Amino acid sequence: MFSLPSVLLLSPRLHSPPRTGRIASIAPAARFEAFDWLDHWQPIAWARDVPLDKPTKITLFDVDYAVTRRSDREPLALLDRCPHRGAALSEGRVTSQGWLQCAYHGWAFGTGGACQSVPQQERAPTSALPCVASRACVEHHGMLWLHPNPNPNPNPNPNPNPNPNP
Repeated sequence: MFSLPSVLLLSPRLHSPPRTGRIASIAPAARFEAFDWLDHWQPIAWARDVPLDKPTKITLFDVDYAVTRRSDREPLALLDRCPHRGAALSEGRVTSQGWLQCAYHGWAFGTGGACQSVPQQERAPTSALPCVASRACVEHHGMLWLHPNPNPNPNPNPNPNPNPNP
């Protein structure tokens, strides 16, 4: 016959009183199912590992982003796919205006993902040109943080620091 050691029988984890409160009233599986990873800031890289004014490919939740730290502006994060021919924007370059330029045909995209320049056009690009999806990205405490939701709530640029008193 097999008997359990006395240590296991007296374990506080096995005999702890039931928890009370809002969080404990929700089944653990339901708590995790209700959590939306796309609705929270995610750390994507150490800032020192992303070169200034050079796009870097970063994958988060199986989505590729072209992320760049710009010298005098906030970081820029765009989906890593040019809407013109599908080329990777991370293979391009950052222009002197701070736009991310595709290496394939030279289309350049600004902070909001709008097409800012098309070298093959003599006139300025119009709003009819396709845009690339952009995401909120900030540098905070030496890290780059990305908000994968296209419409972050409630604040489009919240402080990703979980401790409000630094």
